[in-house]
Amino acid sequence: MHCIHIDLAYQTCVKNGAVGVLEPITMIDSKSLKSAVISEIKMFGDVVIRWISGDFNGPALPNYENIQPSKNQSYGLLRIDHVVSNVPNLFVAVDYLMNAIGLHEFSEFTAEDIGTVESGLNSMVKFLYHLIAQFRFHLTTLI
Repeated sequence: MHCIHIDLAYQTCVKNGAVGVLEPITMIDSKSLKSAVISEIKMFGDVVIRWISGDFNGPALPNYENIQPSKNQSYGLLRIDHVVSNVPNLFVAVDYLMNAIGLHEFSEFTAEDIGTVESGLNSMVKFLYHLIAQFRFHLTTLI
């Protein structure tokens, strides 16, 4: 996620209980000489939330090479609407994210709202609500 104050974002999240994975580092692209500052906190499992800032605007992170995929590498996906992740304990994961990055409950859907009762689908949609006023990004996450 793009963030203006990487150090502040990382420090605030860790202070609020997030597990730090990567303290802020600066990466400089050898071709463009533009930079990106990144830091990461644990989301759940091996998934991280990566804060990114800087003037680098390449296809990935600085010094990654853009390669052309072969015709056989397409999976037919044009865009992703949302991503769903299953966690062993939903309420622990929700509390962790709410505390760490300032999420608040935006809406809750039950199986009756979404599909069939048999699906057992219960999810919470979280919307990033002001972590700190200086942050200028939004995150929607479906847990």
